[in-house]
Amino acid sequence: MTKKHITAIILAAAVPFLAYFISEDIRCMQYLKEPDEVNHRQVRSLEMDGKDRMKDFEALWKVVSEGIPAVRKYPDEFEYDIVSMEEKYRTAVENVSSDVEFMCVMQSLLNDIPSVHTGFFFPDYDSITDYNCMAAETVKTNPYLRDTVQLWNKEMKNYYRQSRAYEFDYTDGKYCFSLKNSEVKLPGIYYTVKSVNGKSPDEYITETLSSSSLGYDEEYRKLYRSTMIFNDSRGDMVTVELEDENGTVTEHEFYYNLCDEYMFVNQPYLHGVYEKPDNVYDIQYMDESLCGKTVYLRIDNLDNEKGSELAGKIREYCSGDTESVILDLRRNGGGTLEYAAEYVYSPLFSESITVNEKEYILKSSGNRDFFRGIYCAMNKRIFGMRKISQDEIKDVSEYLSGETVFDYGIETVFNGMNKNSPSVCVLVSDRTASSADYFVSAVSRLDNVVIIGENTGGEKTGGQFMAMLPESRLVYYYNAAVCLNSDGSDNSLYGTEPDVRCRLSTEGFRKYNELVSKNKNPETLKNRLIWDDVLIKAVEMLQK
Repeated sequence: MTKKHITAIILAAAVPFLAYFISEDIRCMQYLKEPDEVNHRQVRSLEMDGKDRMKDFEALWKVVSEGIPAVRKYPDEFEYDIVSMEEKYRTAVENVSSDVEFMCVMQSLLNDIPSVHTGFFFPDYDSITDYNCMAAETVKTNPYLRDTVQLWNKEMKNYYRQSRAYEFDYTDGKYCFSLKNSEVKLPGIYYTVKSVNGKSPDEYITETLSSSSLGYDEEYRKLYRSTMIFNDSRGDMVTVELEDENGTVTEHEFYYNLCDEYMFVNQPYLHGVYEKPDNVYDIQYMDESLCGKTVYLRIDNLDNEKGSELAGKIREYCSGDTESVILDLRRNGGGTLEYAAEYVYSPLFSESITVNEKEYILKSSGNRDFFRGIYCAMNKRIFGMRKISQDEIKDVSEYLSGETVFDYGIETVFNGMNKNSPSVCVLVSDRTASSADYFVSAVSRLDNVVIIGENTGGEKTGGQFMAMLPESRLVYYYNAAVCLNSDGSDNSLYGTEPDVRCRLSTEGFRKYNELVSKNKNPETLKNRLIWDDVLIKAVEMLQK
């Protein structure tokens, strides 16, 4: 065989591989486009049948069972194994009778994963394309996204609710009747759920599909949902035992319907009245007779257009002779670290610190585009990602042994510019998550800071991927990462632990309902000091 023949054979063998990699790079390059540069394809109908729905289920289940590291830890850590429940969700998908019902069932599946970075997007094109996370470009540049999302939105708006809802909110281990949010009132102002169809609330919430996500209560060592919702006329009848403030237990016949529940929760979006809240922060002096020269500062997110305004207010209120600050981050689901560093940390603190965190990302079928072609090369260069060895993987988590894992470091410099150095009480809850959790974890090392509340929602480094189902093109997100706390515990499972454990009590919730019953705004700072146990605890600590 001549050299020419050998060269020809090698070239013939190499051409398919070269063509593949070139096509992959061209395909990946399209993800660098902006959504308004996409050549949108027209979609006239959803056209979902049983096979399409099952194909979507299989795709989502593969991500759930293989692509989310925390899922593997739930059996040992939470005594909860979602992977063993595959048949439950499969049967629910097989039994749906409409597209809307299918969507609600699929959403409830991801709601059963206790993760603040896992769930479905509400079908709104602007919300999806405005959102930034890993691999978001692969979805935002999909030519079928815009029209499909609009069709799903229309389907939801065509759904007619024939019921009124009862809402019960999880509070200190119990589910308390929400007088403010419920559409139907009960005779009294305070009730807790004792049982549903003869089962404890803890049993009921894990057996029933819901639009409310599961979480894990570190104090009571059990799973919970933030809300439990029934209605007055539609779906399956359920017998609910309620206990009032006097200990009297009464039986009530309510109804449960997943779609009605989902539409109730998303009413602001469906009726076109949802607006991004303008009051994303609140800052004011507290009554000096309570706890000296103290400022109350509430910040609800770390990604808005009011950063410069907020920083200016913090400098105005928290410099000079201010002795202490109560920083309320209990509703803060995150945003960007840049915002936290520039607009919150810098004007509030005097000491400068550098924080280094490391994130470990599991490569799986759901995020494979992130790890190949030019897209992968760019991520390695930008984020400094590297594939880690099996020995390193075992040090991170034995659950990931045998998997492909990449890591990258996140370094954040927090420059303190406040010449004053007030004591800071940071209030946190299970809703304090993502970059807000990162911020809390960072400032917890300072001598003038105390963290008050309950375990945060965690997932401080993000690790969130955006993806799309193949047939319905519904868009979802999930957390494919592991990040450890300083003590070696998994931040995505347990969040950041407070220095002082405190939470809203059922008595505090009753006082909240009492204010609502009297048409008083329970959210004012003055009224919060009546019912808000965590804020009251902070004031008591500052009085010492």
